[in-house]
Amino acid sequence: MLSYDNSGIWKRNYQEFLEYGLITAEVGGAVWEGGETRLGRTFWTSIDSSVAAGLVAQVMRTIPACMRWNCCPSTTESHA
Repeated sequence: MLSYDNSGIWKRNYQEFLEYGLITAEVGGAVWEGGETRLGRTFWTSIDSSVAAGLVAQVMRTIPACMRWNCCPSTTESHA
């Protein structure tokens, strides 16, 4: 089993800096380039993908794991 590591590259501050930096680069690049160039369309597509992934992650957090993997005991089954 691995122990918790909050130092070096795994430090939470560095992870958040990278996350927010990438979001800033996506939005900044999309606004700068617009939607008319190939690079601009790529930036806008990456924003769409990031938003979709964030929404799916939030929804999946609200669903209990046993329901996601269909391993919850059913309330309609007879336990006789």
